[in-house]
This record gives sequence, structure tokens and C-alpha cells, in this order.
Amino acid sequence: MRHNKQEISLGLIIWDTVYDKIDKECSEFDDSSDLKKEKIVGDIVNEIALTLHEKLQDELADAIKNLKQEEYWEEYQLSEEEKRFTYLEGQQ
Repeated sequence: MRHNKQEISLGLIIWDTVYDKIDKECSEFDDSSDLKKEKIVGDIVNEIALTLHEKLQDELADAIKNLKQEEYWEEYQLSEEEKRFTYLEGQQ
């Protein structure tokens, strides 16, 4: 349940930020119906959320890989490229 509250909080922060920015920079926005405003803001928030999710997944994967490597957890294996680099580094 806690994750749901955090996700809702983050969604509201993004929503408020997007709404305020559009409201300040687009005078026509104020003349739009509530339904149109909701659609405009919702579409932008959705795009931002997808972008943040993809970036978060990439960053998290890198962080976990580094953690496993640094802590020697779960049989971390060097990739072929890392093995070649390590071998070449030792030759110098």
C-alpha cells in the first residue's frame, strides 16, 4: 500500500508542475474547458512518466550491476568486453 501512496504523490507533483507551467506559458489554456485541460495535462504527464520510468529502469539496472560487482553478490560475471579490458589492463 505504501508504494501506491508514493506513486500517487509523485503523479500529483508531476501533474501540478505540468499544469502550472502550461498555465503560465499558454494564455489560451485558461480559456479551455476543464475536460480539455485534463486531456492536455494528462497526455503530457503520461509522456513524462514513461520517460522517467525508462530512465529509472536503466539507471537502476546499472546501479544493481555495480552493486553486485562491488559486493561480489549473486555470482557476478564479467562481460566479454569487461574480461578483454581487464586482461589488456593487466598487460600494460
